[in-house]
Amino acid sequence: MKKTIALFYGHASSNYGDLAINMGLVELLQKICPNHHLHVIIQKSKHNQYLNSAKLSFRQHKNISFSLFRANNNKSEQYLNNPRTFLGSTGTQDADVVLLNSGEHLFSYPSHHNSQNLFWRILPAYAAAVAGKRCILLPSTLGPFNKEGSELIGGLINSVDSFSARDQESMQYLLEFSQSIPLLLDPGFWAAEGVPNPKHKKEQNVLVMRSESWGIRIPTRERGDLTNYKELNGGLSSKTGRSLVRFFLENTSQPVLIVVQTKADELLAKTMVDEFVGESRVSIAYPKTTYEYIKHLVQGKRVVSSRLHALIIALSMNIPAYGIYFEQHGHKMKGVFRLLELENKTKKIIQNEEQAEEFIRKSLKDEERYIHDLHSSVLQNKVITEQCLQEQLSCEVKDKECRKLYENLRCLIPKLSRGNKCRLSFI
Repeated sequence: MKKTIALFYGHASSNYGDLAINMGLVELLQKICPNHHLHVIIQKSKHNQYLNSAKLSFRQHKNISFSLFRANNNKSEQYLNNPRTFLGSTGTQDADVVLLNSGEHLFSYPSHHNSQNLFWRILPAYAAAVAGKRCILLPSTLGPFNKEGSELIGGLINSVDSFSARDQESMQYLLEFSQSIPLLLDPGFWAAEGVPNPKHKKEQNVLVMRSESWGIRIPTRERGDLTNYKELNGGLSSKTGRSLVRFFLENTSQPVLIVVQTKADELLAKTMVDEFVGESRVSIAYPKTTYEYIKHLVQGKRVVSSRLHALIIALSMNIPAYGIYFEQHGHKMKGVFRLLELENKTKKIIQNEEQAEEFIRKSLKDEERYIHDLHSSVLQNKVITEQCLQEQLSCEVKDKECRKLYENLRCLIPKLSRGNKCRLSFI
């Protein structure tokens, strides 16, 4: 019998890393549950400017439908008190299984709540529990939490049939709720399976950088100005990128390709190459689709990135990947590499750009061994993930106590902004 699987929410943004989660999930679901219909709920945005790219990232699925849904805070109380109305509004009343998509939206900001994301991303789990539907939280980065956030996550864990983390670092925020938490791979590890291998590999040094002053972990009012060339050019991320370009030009024979993962990175990429005008071995790629983005990555001899999914895709293709990250972007990158037992291939940059250059210099000395280690680790963890998610999709729906989750969600409603212009974060 064909299952209907509802996905809350399909990622819709200019960020090809988010869209790679969609792509990988399609490949993964078709492998572990071939006979299913996938119904994807996409959150409405202004002019729905990313709707086409979101749908395109699911195009490999052979049996799929979509619903557009606006997270209208004026209806939050109505949906909470009558969750079947919420299921009807999202076209999921007949779904057999509800999936909460992978990502890093469930956390608390240091200075204030993350009420918008927490309410609308946890509400589908509550609605599924009330309706007696199986609900699975796909591998995610979770935490840290304040007291309110911790209570919410505790209620969520008691209300879903299964859940998992996608990185080792998230475990510290979950152990108070459960001592047996599966550690599974992000669906992005399957994204490249839908893209043909290049016939002729270019063997490039690929760089994918993000600003240290931008990202979902940074409250909106504290983010940098991505249109300010001078500000970006003087930032640690741009300086680090330029330092790595120089290093590769001086120490390798391969060209350097800077790949832009999202609109937020476009001007940053320009600050990294302006110093090298006239250098034929340095170029920028502006992919127009997630498929193009992945094709650029798989041309790499190696990938150095402060964007997680550039690294995930490289690792999935047995390409040595080196992660450099900043304090502002949380624990996901370190946690993913710890899960794979490759933690020494990431470096937190906290002082100056020379830290990244020295890290790469040391790392290249054992690159052949690294390729061997990453291949076996990724392969082993893909098998574990496929087996575990297959079991989660087929297990019995468990009895759930969701009164606590109801009370936790109800406490969030006064903190939600009012009006119809509310939007969930997809960065």
